Amino acid sequence: YLRTAVVFSLNPAALPAFYIRPRTLSERMFKEKGISFKEDEDFSKRYFLTGNEPDAVRKLFNIQVRKVLKEMKPDWAMAAKDGFLVIYADGKMDEAINAEYEALREYLDQTYLLFRVLTAAVK
Repeated sequence: YLRTAVVFSLNPAALPAFYIRPRTLSERMFKEKGISFKEDEDFSKRYFLTGNEPDAVRKLFNIQVRKVLKEMKPDWAMAAKDGFLVIYADGKMDEAINAEYEALREYLDQTYLLFRVLTAAVK
């Protein structure tokens, strides 16, 4: 598989370990468990979120982070662990981002927006 991902290096204590990606059809059908938000069912239906410290992850994914993720196209996947944050567009599974300047700039702008929103949530 080819996938264009952006990796940020952080202080290992900056973010709790988590993994988020769009829910698959089978997860929606069988109501797979993950970290959910009763106050934001749309987000919980759209994204599958896991982490070793559910309370810390739930706090990280505050209303602003969830709002940004729900408004962005395409859907994004992210993982944080041991001081690294990896972000990639989930819909780009079998293709690299087009190397044209505008497509690459837009992709990087979106990943940086997600980085800023997540790191602002822990300050």
